[in-house]
Order: sequence, then C-alpha cells, then structure tokens
Amino acid sequence: MIPARKSAPFIRWFAGHVEKRVHRDLQKVQVRGLDAWRAAVAAHPVLLVSNHVSWWDVMLGTWFVHRMIPGCDAFGMMDADNLRGRPFFARIGVFGVERGQRGKGMGAE
Repeated sequence: MIPARKSAPFIRWFAGHVEKRVHRDLQKVQVRGLDAWRAAVAAHPVLLVSNHVSWWDVMLGTWFVHRMIPGCDAFGMMDADNLRGRPFFARIGVFGVERGQRGKGMGAE
C-alpha cells in the first residue's frame, strides 16, 4: 500500500485547477441530493464510489468535496501502479492499493 500524504496548500491549489478543468473540458456536472450528502457527512463517515477507473474520478471527487462539502476530510483510493506514475495524487489524500496481491490492498505484508 502507498500511503496518502495530504498537503492542505496543495489540495487548495489542486481544487482550483480542477475547477478550471471542469469549466473548460466538461459540458456539465450535475450534483443531486447535495443537502443529503452534507447531512450524511456531518452525521457519519461516507464512502463515495465511482463505477469506473479514470483520472477524472479523483479530480471530480476532489472538486466535489472541496467545493460542495467544505471542511470534509476525504481520502481516495487508486491502483498503486497508477499512483506510482502520478505521485502528486497522494498529496490530495489518495492512497494506493496493490491490486491482484491478496492482503496487500489493506497494507498487510
């Protein structure tokens, strides 16, 4: 497992960068149930799961949490090989799991 190494200044910069990319590269981002998300995050831990693997998943997750749910402490999970190639993602709270190696996904050796 590759641990996350959060950096608050980098997260703020990255969220701004993603905001620009969202406006430039995407036609629309729809968020439904925002009040329910905010209430759920205030009450207990929440797991946001995407249904495919993409850089955009991490980028939009960062944007969503930073812009829509301020103060929420969030982490992301990524395949360790992808994270090794893009280590800056660890600075926004992404940790890497070793796919295909039983037990390594939880940090077990």
